[in-house]
Amino acid sequence: MDLLQVGSEPVGVRCPHCQEDIMTRASYRNNTTTHLVAVILGIFFWWLCCCVVPYVTKRWKDVHHSCPSCRKYLGVYTRKTIL
Repeated sequence: MDLLQVGSEPVGVRCPHCQEDIMTRASYRNNTTTHLVAVILGIFFWWLCCCVVPYVTKRWKDVHHSCPSCRKYLGVYTRKTIL
């Protein structure tokens, strides 16, 4: 079964597993981009402790979508690496 094309925010779809009309549950997870941004901020702005910013914001994280009814995995929106 193919995964759905999803975006960076929850989307309304029909779940291919349980056939319910749902709004996807989005969970944000760290990826390589998150860690690279943290390292770059840590190197250049270490005195401001900016290296934690990528870990508390959604901007640099992948978005994993699942069905809130059957809890099946529906797809992922992958952030592009900045380098």
